[in-house]
Amino acid sequence: MAPPDPALVAAVRSHLDNPGAPRGREDDIEAEVRRVARDLAPLLEPTEHDALVRRVRSDVVGLGILDDLLADPSVQEVMVNAGREVWVDAGGRLRRAGTLAPGAAELVLERILSPLGRRLDRLSPTVDARLPDGSRVCAAISPVSPDGATVSIRRFAVDPIPLDRFAAPAVVDLLDDVVRSRANVVVSGATSSGKTTLLNALAARVGHGERIVTLEDTAELRLTSPHVVRLEARAATADGVPAIGLDHLLRTALRLRPDRLVVGEVRGVEAVVLLQAL
Repeated sequence: MAPPDPALVAAVRSHLDNPGAPRGREDDIEAEVRRVARDLAPLLEPTEHDALVRRVRSDVVGLGILDDLLADPSVQEVMVNAGREVWVDAGGRLRRAGTLAPGAAELVLERILSPLGRRLDRLSPTVDARLPDGSRVCAAISPVSPDGATVSIRRFAVDPIPLDRFAAPAVVDLLDDVVRSRANVVVSGATSSGKTTLLNALAARVGHGERIVTLEDTAELRLTSPHVVRLEARAATADGVPAIGLDHLLRTALRLRPDRLVVGEVRGVEAVVLLQAL
């Protein structure tokens, strides 16, 4: 299906920019978008009408064209370079996917971070966060990103991938033995190589009677066990709120009676605390 007519999208958005347009809940805004779309284009087919509403809603309260890319199940990562160029990683291959309007990247970041209470400005020019669906967001702006806002939104599989999709039966049996024997396991690899997905698959082999405590910089793991406690680090803020690092969370987790301890990434002083714990 062809995308909505840009002139029609602009006309609906122009109405919503009026002072009397809804400014409250997203449901109210969507209802108003549907009403205006019907008034301006009453002859649109239902599917075309829905596409128009989705596009305007994304522009007004969503992530613009990034919403459509994130809705594509084949897209694993969406990236914005220099505040304008949009790229996607689909099936391990990078391709150019469009161009954002000036200032759109900053608006998208504001919509992502505001509900989370996070900030991104010259005093705090980098941020790691996550969307409600679990996708990880990493962004940088000037002065550390001099060409413009740089954004990466990494999606994670909605359905867990079982361990037997990773290796031959003999290797799966070996990994099962490793998990059952409660051995310490290190999962390593390059960016986007599947470390988190493999860790999810390994954790799924843990018995349901065991208590799992997870520690992460940004919560990404989606464990299927019925007894999971998730802890997430917190960065320091420019207004004086102190950081809570993984080393602190490790000490806390050891007092939470874990049967299994899962640490998302080990990159700093927490490595020493982890070795002491082991």
